Amino acid sequence: MLIVSHSDNDHAGGAAAVARRFNPSQTMVGEPVDLGPSTKTEPCQGGVSWRWDGVQFSFLHPGSRQENSKNNRSCVLQIQYAGQSILLPGDIESGVEQRLLDNGELLTPVTLLVAPHHGSKTSSSIDFLQKLKPSEVVFSAGYRHHFGHPASTVVHRYQAQGSRMWNTANAGAVEFSWSDSGSMTVASTRADNRRYWY
Repeated sequence: MLIVSHSDNDHAGGAAAVARRFNPSQTMVGEPVDLGPSTKTEPCQGGVSWRWDGVQFSFLHPGSRQENSKNNRSCVLQIQYAGQSILLPGDIESGVEQRLLDNGELLTPVTLLVAPHHGSKTSSSIDFLQKLKPSEVVFSAGYRHHFGHPASTVVHRYQAQGSRMWNTANAGAVEFSWSDSGSMTVASTRADNRRYWY
């Protein structure tokens, strides 16, 4: 399965090439994305869940409500394994975060959270973080990017929650692995596979 949160290029860019290379049997999208004539897509739908190899996957958003922005049409995927909860929220903003707090399927606390909207000041609201209490948070951000993600106010919110923070702008790719018992290891490309140019 290929999941494309929404159509913004920093999320959907390259997805057509991935689809051509791996030929997924199912492709889920938060909003229409052109992945070429051979790739049929289906919308992510809150309330849909499935289980593969002992891992539970659940879409928590979008629902039936029409969203006004691309960001808020993002697929929100929750993953559960060995007592761990992982949340991949795409680019949702604080309004959708507030609605997720009322979703009985949202599991807390969260072991790993990819920061909504790259750590933008429009997301990671205080109420949302206090409910999720993420142990680990990843900011998917570009080095010296013009948007300046993550926002300093958002970083302070995660610090106040005691979250361990990872920023791909500094760490490179960050890989989280879990054993069958649920113990977690983390590898950072820049720390574990250093090259002379960084």
